[in-house]
Amino acid sequence: MPHVFHVDLLQGFKNGTLTVEELQRTQPLLGVPFTVKESIAVAGMIHTGGLISRRYTLSTRDALVVERLRKAGAILLATTNVSELGNWWESENRLYGATSNPYDLNRTPGGSSGGEAALMCACGTPLSIGSDIGGSLRTPAFFCGLFSHKPTPGLIPLRGVGILESPPSMTVYVAGPITRHAEDLVPILQILADPDQIPAYRLTDPVNLANVRVFSISDDGGGVYTSPVCRELRHVQAKVVTHFLRTHDISVTKMKLPALQRSFSIWVEKIREETVGRPSVRQQLADNKGEIKLWTELLRAVLGRANHTWPSLLQALAQDWGKEDPKGKTRRQPEWRAVLGILQRTLSNNGVLLYPSHPTLVPYHRQPFMLPLNFTYTAIFNALGLPVTQVPLGLAANGLPLGIQVVGGLKMDRLTLAVAADLEKAFGGWRCPAEIL
Repeated sequence: MPHVFHVDLLQGFKNGTLTVEELQRTQPLLGVPFTVKESIAVAGMIHTGGLISRRYTLSTRDALVVERLRKAGAILLATTNVSELGNWWESENRLYGATSNPYDLNRTPGGSSGGEAALMCACGTPLSIGSDIGGSLRTPAFFCGLFSHKPTPGLIPLRGVGILESPPSMTVYVAGPITRHAEDLVPILQILADPDQIPAYRLTDPVNLANVRVFSISDDGGGVYTSPVCRELRHVQAKVVTHFLRTHDISVTKMKLPALQRSFSIWVEKIREETVGRPSVRQQLADNKGEIKLWTELLRAVLGRANHTWPSLLQALAQDWGKEDPKGKTRRQPEWRAVLGILQRTLSNNGVLLYPSHPTLVPYHRQPFMLPLNFTYTAIFNALGLPVTQVPLGLAANGLPLGIQVVGGLKMDRLTLAVAADLEKAFGGWRCPAEIL
């Protein structure tokens, strides 16, 4: 088939029925390899989500994001490792094991799109697609010194993204790209996006950064269950603030948002709202064929014979304990809605917010188990549905990546993408973990 396709292209050029311009319009990614996380459906390939019980399960249909990349001429290379069910910020499961960080093999690449980020960082793929429900694009991109973009919900379709089909109206869960260079983000988003959505986002419209208002929040206000933001990340965020003043004559406004201390509870509130009637974690771990015997699986884990990872089992346990009794509960305004209102009014259509991608530098393998809620630095924006671009900002003295999140107002993705491109020029963007580049 590839040979026939190649002949058809040559014949088209010879007889004048195909032009370079037409090819650029219809197949802008002709011959470009790409990879996707394993929980995204690819027809004819294993689709497990990290579950042992699905080790022989094949997808029968491409996810819509895969379908659109293929239509644009891209060629699938592989699917990559994820956390079990995509529910943890390390990429480890009982089926494939753990993925390591190219900057330090003793450290995690993050999750759940960690396989994608590790491969992209190691120059193993030029085009990478993942998904994000609590930072699953941005955390791995930060840990691996890369760019990623969590789009405004609704821009990119979710059909086939995940082993459990997501409802079209879901806002906490999105798909998006991970790249080494900021300039790759917009072309990929244009291919992945629903055509009827593209005009409203004006992704290719030029942005005059001198007219952009910039706000900065340095931490979550002292959340009880999160780590303090480390010195290196505070320092690099201050350098970004200085860059805007010196380069664009923009005085960055420092903000405080006390509600960020409750980022985890706000995210959980939004997750519960959007997963009413959906299978429980116990059921998902059983591939929605009944449910796992949780206490039996916990005992197996203690004995070193687990079928599931500790984070998955503890999430199932926490879900049981966290069930709310609706009796006697008074309906109140969801807190995520109030926080979104504050930020949307602040950012509007010409503002961006700088916020740490994570409170610490890249942790060692399994260290996240001791710092479970640090992911809320990214998860809060899933709850709010705002677009966010993760931007690498060089390396710390110990050789580990630095970075920052750039947050925009609803459908203002082009602002965060423009700021990312500007910061890449100023701070150098991705740095190869080896000395060969």
